[in-house]
Formats: sequence, structure tokens, C-alpha cells
Amino acid sequence: MLRTNNKASAEIIIQSIFAIFLVIFLMLAIYFYMQTRTQTKVQEIQFDEYELSNKFLIEALSGSCIAVEDCKTREKTCPLYGVIDAKKIDDLSGNNQDIDCADNQFSIYMLKIKDDKSGKEWVLGATTKPEKITKKTITLTAPVTIQHDKFNLAQGTAELTTYTGDVPMLIGKIKQACNAKTNTTYRYKTPERITYKSTSNKLTTGEFSYYPKMGCAVSDFEAERGEHLAYIQWTGTKMKVTT
Repeated sequence: MLRTNNKASAEIIIQSIFAIFLVIFLMLAIYFYMQTRTQTKVQEIQFDEYELSNKFLIEALSGSCIAVEDCKTREKTCPLYGVIDAKKIDDLSGNNQDIDCADNQFSIYMLKIKDDKSGKEWVLGATTKPEKITKKTITLTAPVTIQHDKFNLAQGTAELTTYTGDVPMLIGKIKQACNAKTNTTYRYKTPERITYKSTSNKLTTGEFSYYPKMGCAVSDFEAERGEHLAYIQWTGTKMKVTT
């Protein structure tokens, strides 16, 4: 009888140990699955950001506001990809604002165009890096030809740097809403106070300031440091932003 009880107890102990190992195994399997899923999601986001940056660079270097135009009529323009008009970028360089002919709805950016022969450099978009509101920086380069005049061409390099993060994406959400004339919300976190003034079209956060092209009239708005939910509403005449 004692031998039978000992055998039963041993079986219970073995079953208990097996159950414990099974639970641990399942917990580890779930943990590694979630880790893999999270890593995959992060990789997808990073790939999307890279693709958006690459798309924007191609669009910018094909834009009529900076590229040489092969034909120009009332009906259409024919900008040449990668052939940059020096006179056009002379007017845009250092303005600290979005260019008109390329639409960026996910980041703040800086586009540098350099004449490899003379060393002259033009800066389009933001003229300084938005240090504290940047979570990730992507830099892409492409060869270009710079036309100083019809008979004076030089090889050059275009360098696009995009700055992504919650605040740049907030501006992107406003741009998207402006284009669609629709309402949306966006939850974001800012490490510094944000102000936007419609009269000057000036965005300020900390020491960084910038003049984004929103795509429509946007009301003044501000947000203190911290986490916020922005309500972006189309009123019929302008975009009202409440944070």
C-alpha cells in the first residue's frame, strides 16, 4: 500500500513538473513571438519611412520649382529630373520653408544641393536641424547636374535629410487634412512648447523655427511640453487645430 502511494506521489510530482515546464515553454514562445512581431513592425515602419524619403527626393528633383524645364507652355511644364536650375535654387536657398513643387507629409526636411566643382551649396527646406523633436534621421544622396546658364553645367550632389518624430508628424497630419479638407485627430508627445502663428506661417518649438507649407489656412495653435491629443477640424474656410 505504501509502495502504491509513493508511486502515485511520484507521478503527481512528475506531472506537476511537466505542467510547470509546459507553462514556461508557452510563456517563452509567446514572448519570442511578440518580440519578433514588434521587430517586424519596427522594420516595416523604417522601410516605409525610407520609401517615403526616397519618393520625396525623386519628386523634389523633378519639381518645376527647382529643375530645368525642357518645355514650358500654358498647358504644361517639362522639368528634367536631376537637372537643377541654379537661378531657381538661388531664390529658394535659406528661406527655411517647404518648397512648393514637392509634397512632404511625414517629416521636416533639409535638402542640400552642392556644386562639386565650385563647392557652392544651397539649402532648401529647414536650415537647421530640429534636434529635440527628432526621433529618427534618414539621409539620402543622389547625383545631379546644375545648370548655371545654358552653356555652363556642373556636376553636383543632392543630399536629403528627413527628420521624423511626433511633432513633424503632427504637421504632416495637418497637411493631409488640408489636402483632403477633412477632420482627424493625432496623439503626440512634445519635449518642448510648440507655437504656430498663422499670420507669419511660423512654427516654433524651443530654439527651432520653420515655415511649413500647410496647403490651406490654419488657425493659431500652441501646446505645452508633454503628451497631447490634437483635434484637426476643417471649418469650411480653414483648418482649426486644438491641442
